[in-house]
Amino acid sequence: MDVYSVLYSPAAKDDLFGVYSYIATELLEPEIAAKQTDRIRKAIRNLEHLPLRHAHVNWEPWLSMGMRKLVVDNY
Repeated sequence: MDVYSVLYSPAAKDDLFGVYSYIATELLEPEIAAKQTDRIRKAIRNLEHLPLRHAHVNWEPWLSMGMRKLVVDNY
């Protein structure tokens, strides 16, 4: 099985921190925030093995670039 390299862009790191901050400070749920960001990071790590299993996004310019989406439950 091929192994792909998955890197976080600076914007992705900021977004992940934003998710954590929102849940921890706005919703006052720091434990849930930590668990949710852990689930997101785990899903991202899984992209190393099967990155093409996810659906393409349906909007431009990302669709024409072959961008895919990874949905990790709700918070």
